[in-house]
This record gives sequence, structure tokens and C-alpha cells, in this order.
Amino acid sequence: MKILRVVDWFGGGLQNDLDLLDYQLLNNFDVEKVGLLYVPTHFESKREITLGGKRELFPLNVGNSKLDFMKYFNPKIVGENFKQINEALEEYDLVHIHAPDYCSSAFVSLMANFKDKPLAVSYHFDRLNSDLVWNKARLLSRVSERVSSWNHAISKAAQSIYFGDSEVVNVPVSDYFSQDRTEKNGFNNLVCVARICPEKGQLDLVNALGNIKDVDFNCKLVGNYQEEDYVRLVKNRIRSLGLEGRVEFLGEISEKEMKEVYSMSSINILPTYAEGLGKVIVEAGLGEIPTISYAVGGVPEVVNHGVNGLLSSRGDVVGLERNIRCLLLNEESQLKFGINAKNEYSERFNPVRCAEKYHQVYSLILGR
Repeated sequence: MKILRVVDWFGGGLQNDLDLLDYQLLNNFDVEKVGLLYVPTHFESKREITLGGKRELFPLNVGNSKLDFMKYFNPKIVGENFKQINEALEEYDLVHIHAPDYCSSAFVSLMANFKDKPLAVSYHFDRLNSDLVWNKARLLSRVSERVSSWNHAISKAAQSIYFGDSEVVNVPVSDYFSQDRTEKNGFNNLVCVARICPEKGQLDLVNALGNIKDVDFNCKLVGNYQEEDYVRLVKNRIRSLGLEGRVEFLGEISEKEMKEVYSMSSINILPTYAEGLGKVIVEAGLGEIPTISYAVGGVPEVVNHGVNGLLSSRGDVVGLERNIRCLLLNEESQLKFGINAKNEYSERFNPVRCAEKYHQVYSLILGR
């Protein structure tokens, strides 16, 4: 079995997911080869991607004959890429397109359709229709003609076809973050791990915290400063609400440092406005840390309200404030939710088990 992955949006989370998945597929199943066809969107032009970016944790052997690393630039430059993409499609048994909401992967799906290549499609975000809930690895199609018209928008009729023939497969997450909760975690240490940008809702979090200053807490904001204007806005809001000393920016930190931050955190907060799965939810949960989040994208498929975390509607700052106050004042619920999260995530997101499910779907698509 030879699998060609097509990726046009390759954030760190997705890259790590595929590293884990492909490592298991290549070593434990009848997958002979995995290719990566990287087709950047207009804002991702010529970004370098390396399969196995976290080699110290997930040791993919890039020199392995089973692995094929292929990098292509925007397919709008058809004359430059058409022949290469065409040759790549010839070599593989199945094409798996990730996040096909940009024209670049739609272009590849059209070529796959022309060649009658079996095609799997995974959505990673809920951009196209905000009232639909997408899992980070929801396979929406089993035959290529069903996605031959993919573009920036999908008709309602087409959506019903995809949902009618879908399979849900979890994304693998390393057990590297798995650790027992200790006294270091405490009960009043909040953490928010996400790019610092409007989409991730840090301003909502700060506004919510401004209304519960009567409760003991401290909060760490972790993530790269994607938009400096937004960072300034959030910092100014922290000052105006008198939260200096209680809300701290850590910026972008290493994975080792992130594990240490989790070991000193009580509650994970992700007030995001758009999310595929929210991998940080699983990472925190493996350390027995419950999550408070907005119910967007695939988050409700990971956070079970009242069982391993708490949810409120997108943009509901009052609900966010209520949920934070609730868990800060209820140590018993913190512990219970954290244990439930670890028990579920350890089983559900195990890399070997996830790879087995992907292999089953691939085999189904290929009729094996």
C-alpha cells in the first residue's frame, strides 16, 4: 500500500500528527511507502517542511526507502508543477488530502479524479460552515469523483453526500505529555496554549478574568506572537483591568518547557473561535488537566461538558467566566475531570490504535 498525502496547511500540530501516524503505519502495517505532497497556499508560499520534525520524540528515518519527501509550490504555476504532480499521482495507490478548503488541494483532487485515483479527504477546521462540527480526521469521501468540484465553497447537496459516506478517525497524540497530577499543579494555575491572535480568543480570556479578580488565580499565556497589534491590545487590556502580576506572557517555548508548564497547571483554557481538534486539550488531559473552551470545531468531540471539562458557546465571555470560576472554586471537580480526561485520551489517541483505524479506512477505500 502506497499513500500520498496532500497538505496545503501544515501547522506544527498537523505535522506532528502525521509524523506519529506515518511512523506507525510504516512500521506496523502493510504500508510500503508514504509520500508528502506539500502544496502551499498563497500565504504559505515556499515554506520549508521536514517530515519528522520532532525526531528526538518521534524518530522518523527520512533516509528510509519507505519514505518519500516531496515538496511542490503553488500549483497555479501549472507549467512548473503539473508534470511533477502527475508523476506523483501515478506512483501511489491512494491519495489522502488534508484540509482541502483552499484552491491548491482542490487542484490536486481534480487531477486525482482525472486519473480515477482512490481518494480520502480529511477536514481539519470548520471554516466553510460554522454550524457544522468537524473532527480533525473526518474522512469525507471514498471515491475521487465525489470531490471533483471542491473549491472555496461546497454546495449543500455536496455536503450531504460527504456526510452520508464519512468515517471518523482520531488523530494520534504522543504519550510524551502523560504525567500524573501532583501538588505542583495546584488548583488555581491557569494556562492558555495557542498562537496569540484574535482567532484564539486570548482577549476574551483576559476579559473573563477581569470579572473574577475576587478569586485566587494566576494565568500563563503560551504561544508565538502571530499578530503584534493583537498582543499589544491584550497587554493593554491586562493593565486596564489591573491583572498585571496575575496574567503572564511566556511566548513560544520548547516542548520540554511546555511539559514543565503543564506540570504546574491546574486548568487549561482555550477560548478559540476556530479549531480542528485542539491538540493542546489532549496534551493537557494526559497530565490530568481539564479544559475549559468554546464549543467550536472539533472541540466538543474531545471535551465532554461536565465530564472532562466545561464548554460555552463561541464568544460567550460570560459563560467562559462562569466556567472558570466554577472550576477554580471546585477542587473536587478539577481532579475528577482531569482523571476522566487522562483515562479517555490515553486510550483514544494512542498512536498505534489510531494508525490501525487509518489503515482500516485505507484498506476499505482500496477494497482490500
